[in-house]
Amino acid sequence: AAVACVFFMYVGSAEALSVTNVTVNNFSNPDHSQTGNGIFREYNSDIVSTTPVSVSGNDHTFGAHFGFFQGMRVNQPEGPNFALIYRRNIGYEINFTVEDPLNEGYEIDVDQLLRGHVTVNREEPRRVSMGVGLLLGRLNGTHYAGFAISGDGVAVLADETPTLETKRTEKTDHFSAPASYVGTQNFTVSFSSFPSPALVNIFANFGGGEGIAQYGVASAHPSLTLGNGTGSDDLSDLGHFSTITVTSLGTGCVPEDEICDGIDNDCDDEVDEGFNVGEACSSGVGECSRDGEYVCAEDGLSTACNAVPGEPEAEQCDDKDHDCDGQTNDVDADGDGVLECEGADHCLGTELPETVDLKPNHYGDIDGDGIFEIGCTGKNCTPTESNYTLASKNGCSCTQLLQSLPGKKKGQIRFGCAPGIFE
Repeated sequence: AAVACVFFMYVGSAEALSVTNVTVNNFSNPDHSQTGNGIFREYNSDIVSTTPVSVSGNDHTFGAHFGFFQGMRVNQPEGPNFALIYRRNIGYEINFTVEDPLNEGYEIDVDQLLRGHVTVNREEPRRVSMGVGLLLGRLNGTHYAGFAISGDGVAVLADETPTLETKRTEKTDHFSAPASYVGTQNFTVSFSSFPSPALVNIFANFGGGEGIAQYGVASAHPSLTLGNGTGSDDLSDLGHFSTITVTSLGTGCVPEDEICDGIDNDCDDEVDEGFNVGEACSSGVGECSRDGEYVCAEDGLSTACNAVPGEPEAEQCDDKDHDCDGQTNDVDADGDGVLECEGADHCLGTELPETVDLKPNHYGDIDGDGIFEIGCTGKNCTPTESNYTLASKNGCSCTQLLQSLPGKKKGQIRFGCAPGIFE
């Protein structure tokens, strides 16, 4: 039989009790295979898998999956007049240490599940039987009443039909240690058929046929026609499954400074006190504002709002801040500096600056600052700012003003607005 050893350890900054040094040992009869004289036998067992220690509240849970297979086939139609019996013992143990540095105490519970099937096939008019017996549970070598689980058996009598029979097993058992424990101690939980054999395969005198017990380990013997069982069995679901739970009787906590991490660091039955975790918050302005709540920051020393602002959109004249700049109705699509909502900009589509060559005493906003310049005379003359603003003309540029006047002249458009337009 194979031996599997696995080590698990849980470490937590505020955890007083822990389970360490977990190992699993298979002490069943050695694996066996036989072929000859019309008798074919096979027995295998294995630690299929182990479950690492997991912690939920005060519970520390771990376990193992143990599988086994036994089969015998007899082809002796002229065989001797005595019964053929094939017996095997199975067993395994889980060793672990409970660390209890604060001497708060703890309890131990064990859950078992046994799932599999036995199948026999009578090929001659003689009785054939196969049985899976009792597995006794022990805690530190002591068996307690009721701490046990057993399989099933099946037989086909000499004159019985049909000759092929299968009995499926799915049984559970729960055991609680009769007393609690205090302090760091080592434990062994075992499951075994000793001193009685768990697997017994019997063929009566002159018997012929096959019997198997399939509990989670594949058969490798080519002569065992029933092999891995009947139907589409998933072997990973078959076998003996054990789950051990160690439950702390204390707070399970070593006081530390409280930080914001979702854990009761200072062992006062409160989490993240002193931080505004869970309070409502928002991020962004205007239509970009989104609601959220305060959560622990990555440094554990502060909180942050988990709201994510929306994306800005084009401003509209609806008393809402769509572009998320803190103002409403600030629509200036033509960029002339005069807002368009509520009819303030009467000359929509103004493009600044105006590309005009100002004639003396004519006007145009040639630098795009919203104030009309006035042309001057002389060689080195530079147009100067006038008293007329784009806002005072309701956002209309010089060109737009001229386009709205009757009898406009192309010279006026080219050389700027005539003074009469502003007077």
